[in-house]
Order: sequence, then C-alpha cells, then structure tokens
Amino acid sequence: MKKAKIIETKLKSAAEVAAKIGLRKKELENIGKYSAKLTFSAAGKSLRDGGKLILITSTPSVKGINGNGCNICDRLVESLVLLRKKTALCLPSFTPDQVMRHEGHPEIFPVEDVFLKNVDFFNIFQAHNLISAFLSNKAVADPNSEAGSAVINWNRASAFVDEPLRNVITGMYNNKPNRHVKEEKFEYILHSELAAVASLSVSFDDLKARVERVIVGFNKDGSPLTLKDLELEDAVSYLLKDTLKPTLMQSRRGDPAFVYVSPSSRMLPPGNITAIKTAQSLSEYVVARLDGSVDSSLEKFLNVTARDSGIKPDMIVLNTFIPELNYYGGSDLNSAFGKNLESLEKGVPELLRNIESAKKFGIPVLVNVNDKRDATQDEIKIIARSCSDLGVKVVFSSTNGSGVKQNLELVKSVLEVIRTQKSYYKPVYELDHTIKEKVKLIVKEIYGMARVSYSAKAEKELEQLELNGHAGLPVCIARSPYYHRTDRDGLLAIKSLRLLAGAGVILVEAADSERMPSFAWKYSAERLTHELFV
Repeated sequence: MKKAKIIETKLKSAAEVAAKIGLRKKELENIGKYSAKLTFSAAGKSLRDGGKLILITSTPSVKGINGNGCNICDRLVESLVLLRKKTALCLPSFTPDQVMRHEGHPEIFPVEDVFLKNVDFFNIFQAHNLISAFLSNKAVADPNSEAGSAVINWNRASAFVDEPLRNVITGMYNNKPNRHVKEEKFEYILHSELAAVASLSVSFDDLKARVERVIVGFNKDGSPLTLKDLELEDAVSYLLKDTLKPTLMQSRRGDPAFVYVSPSSRMLPPGNITAIKTAQSLSEYVVARLDGSVDSSLEKFLNVTARDSGIKPDMIVLNTFIPELNYYGGSDLNSAFGKNLESLEKGVPELLRNIESAKKFGIPVLVNVNDKRDATQDEIKIIARSCSDLGVKVVFSSTNGSGVKQNLELVKSVLEVIRTQKSYYKPVYELDHTIKEKVKLIVKEIYGMARVSYSAKAEKELEQLELNGHAGLPVCIARSPYYHRTDRDGLLAIKSLRLLAGAGVILVEAADSERMPSFAWKYSAERLTHELFV
C-alpha cells in the first residue's frame, strides 16, 4: 500500500492538469479528484485548427513476446514538456481483461479511475446487451413482430475474452410457448459496432443518426432491420452519450492524457475523432498511440477514421522490438530474447515492409527500436543500415535505466522529422473504387501480399452489398493480430462481408479473424491486482 500512497501524493488534481492546456474548471465534470470528463463545450473546441499530431504504432504482435510499446509515449510526452512544448497524450481506454492479458499498457494515473469510475465501456456493454435482450424477449412475447420474424445477426457481448462463449446453446429445458433451443454467439465488447459508433461520432446528433442505422438483422423480404425500426435508438443513444466526452487523466509526471473509447483495431477502425481533435486544438503537440500494428491499426485509422474527419497526422513513429525481429527471422520464443544476428538479418525485412506500408500514406516515418536491454553494436548496424536504405532514421532506446540521453535523442529526432519533412497524408484507396479493388489495394500495398480469395458466401454477400449501393463505403479487414509474413506471394482468404451501417464501413472478415479472440498465451490476475492495489 505504501507505493500507492507515494504515487497518490504526487498526482495533480484534474483542474491543475487541465490548466496546463488551457481548460477551465467549468469545462470539467470530475469523476474523481484526479481525473475528469470534458464537457461537450470543451470537446467542441475540436472545431479549431490544432497542433502537430504524432502517431505511435508498431510492428505485428508475436504471441509470448510482450514488448511494452506504451513507454515510448510516456517518454516522448515527458521530453516535449521539458522542452516547454504544450503537449497532450491521446490513447484508447483499456479494460481489466486487457491488463490481465498483456504486460504492456499505458502509465496513466490513477489507473483505478479507468476501471472503477470511468464507465464508458460498461455503458457500451449495457447498450449492446440491451439490444440482444430486447430482440430475444420481443421474439418470445410477440413471435409475429419484426424481432420475432426476422433473421437476427446481432451477437451478445462479453466484457472479457471468454472462449467457451464463442458458440453457446440457449433456451435449454424450457417448454413454454415461443421458447426455442438455439445456437448463439458472443463477441468481445471491443469488437462491438457500438464501440466504433462512439469513437467515430463527432456530436450527439451524429451519434444518434449512426445508432438509428445500426442493422441487427434482416426481414423476410430481405430489407435490413435497424434500431430505428425497433424504436431503440433513443435508449441506446442516451446510454452511449457520455462516451463522446474524452476523459482527462495524467501521466506519472502530471502531464495531460486524453483517454477515449476505441474499438479493437483487429476488427474495427481505431482512434477517436473527438478526443484527438480536441487534444490538437488545445496543444502544440499531440502524441496519439494506436493499439495495434501498421497492418491492423494504422491502416484502419488512416483509411477510415482520419479520412473525412479533418485529422491529418504529421508523422508516424514505428515502434519495434529486437525479440520480435528475431522471431520473424526464425528464432523460437526462448532464443528470441538473446543476441541472434542471423535471425535478426532474416527478420528485418518484416520491419522494412512495415516502413514501406506506413510511407504509402505520404506521412514521414521514424523508427524506434525499443527493448528491455540495450541493443548491441552489431544489432544497431544491421537495423540502421537496412532502414537508411529507405531513407528512414532509427532511434535505439531501452527501458533499462533512466534513459535521459535516449529520451533526448528520441525527441530531437521527432522534432527534426516534423521540421524537415512535410506530411502529404492520403488514404491508399479512393471511395469510388469497387469493394474488391479496395481490399486488393490494402492487401498488396499494406500487407505486402499478392492474392485474395473469397469464399462462396463472401462472393454472394459482396454482390448483395454492391446491388444495394454500399460499394462507396470504406472497408475494414478483420484479421488475427498474430501474424507475420515477409514473402510477397501470400494469400489472404476472405470468409465473409458485412455492412456495419452505424459505423459506416464494410467489415471484411479474413479466415483467421475471430469476433471472440483466442485465449491469451499468458493470463494473470496478478497484473490487475498490482495496478490497483500495490
């Protein structure tokens, strides 16, 4: 308990943190002494032009290698503030389940406010399962109603990754009228379309309009059954209302951090338009961390979230870890953490592919090699030589020691890139491309893969989407986060396509995608206990 008290005494009040970026007390709705929701009027400041936006992303995840890519955000914000730059951190909120499954997560304080007082994800969870319960109960009470006669494709949601819930049988041992035994599915709450609706909405009116369009099934005549048809739009919209307001928290040094709702990037477009634009309007520099890799997170953010929102990133910091590069090159998990130059040589092409993919958007890239140990001179030479061939600078850092010099080199490199290289942000595809053209461009330009195949089911769904006039929407390709390829002859198999009308995207599900993710390689309640009570 002593450690918790020491951290608590160093924390600044929410009003003190807000004052650093020009927010007043009346623009805050306190959710504790040290954190607060912004009011709608404060979030409305996002209409103004703002500061430089630095996106933090990473190379693809490797199961069993939990490099903490979050500490680069803390160090970068700290260094910019020390240089007297008005700076804010932007990052997605996280759930207790995520802390138990991953070693690396952002250092924001007080972390218990995320879980116990900030109820954004709980409200999304309630809204999602309110829809599920309404559909089930309405079908029982009135089997001739729209809910009773339609083909429902709205899953139930779980707040935790819980593999047995992927497919369940409901209605057992019930012989009352209109109760039927049936197979149902659950999905992880961060894969809910409602999370995307909340993150992409820019006002309550926009939120409500998106909620009205959410499709939960199809009527007998093939027409979509929406939340507006069920008269659920008001109840769901008001449950989601507060998710539009970013939460102001703080870093270890008391610097401002905007924590916002964002769906998982493995399934839906990440980021939060209101939070990022609000942070930009209040700061000279905004450090925004995306929750996944170039392929999964950055691609969706730049092709979907930022497309028509007015968000224009100034640079990308691509974070990678030597154990990951070794693993890409053929090392097993045991040997990946040591020095292995042969595997590193073979694994570096995956880093280069990610650099090339990021540069396709016209945004300057800086590589940060982050590790729990210092890189050796041989490792530095291999990585730096390869990246210099693409005209990209590399910064080497570690979490070992204070890292003052490394922090200085990182922030100097970031400021140099912003000063000397102009960003010409542009999505990799146009909306007037066909659905197949959009998918092919992502697979080729971002994934570095050569071929795409569609199941018979996906072909039929694609044809229907185009017939109904939805081909002009952006696409989201859902994939497993645990993949790595360096060969250019790979094949991406598509199993299904689905219109997410509320989010305004076409969800393209790859064969390895899972609406309820796989169980974690490591899973520990100790991490959660440590964060909350130690």
